[in-house]
Amino acid sequence: MQAQTTRDNDKMASCVATFAVGVVLFTFLGEWWIYHVVCTPELYWAMVFNTLFTLAIWSYLATLLTDPGSNACTQWKEWNMRRLAKNAPRLEPPTGEPSNVNARGWKPGEVTWCTACSHERPERAHHCRQCGRWVLRMD
Repeated sequence: MQAQTTRDNDKMASCVATFAVGVVLFTFLGEWWIYHVVCTPELYWAMVFNTLFTLAIWSYLATLLTDPGSNACTQWKEWNMRRLAKNAPRLEPPTGEPSNVNARGWKPGEVTWCTACSHERPERAHHCRQCGRWVLRMD
């Protein structure tokens, strides 16, 4: 029952996110249409506007489509390879007493334990409730 609710919440979040992206892109295109069709600017100002418009769309899409640092990114794989090369000790799952594993605190260079999915994670990585996976440097 809870899995069905989680799946429904994920579908709803995906629909809301898709709608929000559509609204932003529609707003950008609406501004472009109004500026070029309704206002009919001079060539110089049209070039300035189109340059800034292209940079704004590019920045928005780059932010939207860039991997935030999930366990599929190269930085995550490099971290894992460094840990394997050092033969770093693996954390064990907590055994009822929360003080034996660094689950919430942050200490530079130390691995923490993800209580949401019961795995080790790099420092400063957090489990995202929206996408259900770890994200490096999630602020």
